[in-house]
Amino acid sequence: MRRKLGLITVWIFGIWCSGFTQADPGQAALERQDFRTALAYYQSLADTQTTTLYRMAYCQNKLGQWKDARENYERVIRQDTAMTPALLQLGGLYEQEWNYPKAFLQYRRLVKLDPVNPTYYKLCGQVAEKAGIILDAFHYYAQARSLNPDDIDVLLSLGNLFANNEQVKEADSLFYLAFQLDSTNLQVLLQRAKTKYALRDYALVVKLLERTRGRLDLNPYYQKMFGYAYLQIDSVDKAIHILENLLEKDDTEYTHYYLGMAYTVKEDPDKAIFHLEQAVQKSISPNIGLYYAQLGLLCKQENKWKEAIQNYDEAYAYSGVAKYLFFKAQVSDLYYKDKSIALKLYQKYLATADANVEYTSYANDRIRYLKEFIHQSKSNQ
Repeated sequence: MRRKLGLITVWIFGIWCSGFTQADPGQAALERQDFRTALAYYQSLADTQTTTLYRMAYCQNKLGQWKDARENYERVIRQDTAMTPALLQLGGLYEQEWNYPKAFLQYRRLVKLDPVNPTYYKLCGQVAEKAGIILDAFHYYAQARSLNPDDIDVLLSLGNLFANNEQVKEADSLFYLAFQLDSTNLQVLLQRAKTKYALRDYALVVKLLERTRGRLDLNPYYQKMFGYAYLQIDSVDKAIHILENLLEKDDTEYTHYYLGMAYTVKEDPDKAIFHLEQAVQKSISPNIGLYYAQLGLLCKQENKWKEAIQNYDEAYAYSGVAKYLFFKAQVSDLYYKDKSIALKLYQKYLATADANVEYTSYANDRIRYLKEFIHQSKSNQ
């Protein structure tokens, strides 16, 4: 008996839908997403009823006829200021046109109509963020979060605002909450890895990025992060594997620099020097002084003193960091028979008024010794 009643119900519902479709061919066209036919039908009615205007605007929006859609949505709202679908559609349309102030206005109207709906606060936050009104974005995202604490989208958006404001710990705490809600979400994993990297929690960076394997082809930014994090936890071979593969996509100074550091740890000076030299050649950043300094250290360890002096000289010239001048003086002390060269460099280093007690003490000791050595040398001539 129940089966017969079910069949009768389906039959009656089918007749009702058929009758409705016949009565409103525009609705039938909308259901099959034939927006051009639906629009032509509603335009043929030539009436100004709110429902008709709304459906016309909806079709025009879907067909990319933004100007006409906007005008009809605005006519709808003038007739019915509380028509939520029209406000939502008009706000979205203004967003598409990058007219963020007007989009913001529509979403704020929605907030006033329904002040306990977290979605409307989130829309306000998103459009405020796009418009660069960061304080308003903070405010509306915070309201959305208070009404719906489990919205991962809001947690990530708020976290990114904090991260962009260099409030890394605050961002990290929000990303952690998102992670607790969904530890498999790729966006959550990547955002949390970014803040953990900034906080130098390299072991956790590795764990987070390892969870993306087989699910996502990491872009060069995250691959460099991955490689460097492996390097920091002494997984040198894994770091080299990632960074060597990355060279095909990102043959840049940073990739070469990290490889240079990795091969230094692996005690392969030839490859380390090669990649550091590549980093120098490709460098257009303030880090070039650091690259030269690392090259100077490697050359010194290999007893390539002349090359070490040249690299420390470049490191100091590019960065102005006093310790590189000290290192140059040290290597010059070893390389040149003419000790007046090292003496002048130590004196030049002390003139920088560097605050490193160990280096300044050593430089003062060497200056006293070298002055005596040079004096004795001249006396013996």
